[in-house]
Amino acid sequence: MPDPPPPKKPRTRRTARQHLFPGLVEPEPPPVVVLLNLRLTFDQVSGHAEFRWLRPGSTVPAALGRVECTGKHELTWTVDEDRQRTAVVSSHQRTSIRVALERWLKQFPTNMDTFSAWWIKPEPGVKIPPARPDPPFGPGESPYPWIEDNLVAMAAALRVRFSPLAQVLEELAPEDLDGFESYERRLWRKEQKRAEEFARQQETMARLAAQREERERQKAAMQAQAARKAAAARTAYPAPAREIPAAPPVQPPPDVPVRWEIPALAWQETTFPLTDLRDFRLR
Repeated sequence: MPDPPPPKKPRTRRTARQHLFPGLVEPEPPPVVVLLNLRLTFDQVSGHAEFRWLRPGSTVPAALGRVECTGKHELTWTVDEDRQRTAVVSSHQRTSIRVALERWLKQFPTNMDTFSAWWIKPEPGVKIPPARPDPPFGPGESPYPWIEDNLVAMAAALRVRFSPLAQVLEELAPEDLDGFESYERRLWRKEQKRAEEFARQQETMARLAAQREERERQKAAMQAQAARKAAAARTAYPAPAREIPAAPPVQPPPDVPVRWEIPALAWQETTFPLTDLRDFRLR
């Protein structure tokens, strides 16, 4: 007796989420990239640059980067993200700095429209000077070249700390350094006075130039006004035409009689009579 046919499996209905072809998988939508706000601070007192990335609407840093000079030809790039710290080293060369900067900007997508730059500069009599903002960039102006230039300048300025002279200064006693600090303060005051004097000179020159231009403009306006008045007067009261008399005819000179008078010849007598001058000689 033949075996009975196997029972048929119940037909399942395809739901809306099931794909018509199970072997093909629909691609997932690309992740949404959230641009971070970047605040960059160049601290000339401590000698480092701080990159602070913030999520929109948050005051808690999403990542904190720090660039500092750790050698005569070495920059250390440290970044803290999710309680993890990573550090890489680059040289002071512009190309090496550019590669490290591009690595950070690719790792943390940044909204350049909200980028802000700050400076902490030493101020006389202030132990902890405040951070002061830098003028914002214009629309469509990229801050990347500006950041790169300032990092290169920072590396060139801080490499002096690792020179033999800097090591000698570190070994000096604090009382010995007072003389250097006082000299630096005097030099700073002198430079400040020179800058103020130069600014006053420039302001005075600009004011005198503006006054000279104003006088020349007024003089030109007065001359133009006088010329218009003279032209209007000539048009209203034309000068009468003057008749030029004809030149008299030129007469030929009259004839003048000329007479030549020759005086009569006078003969001089000798002391003794000369009958013949044949044998006469002067001696």
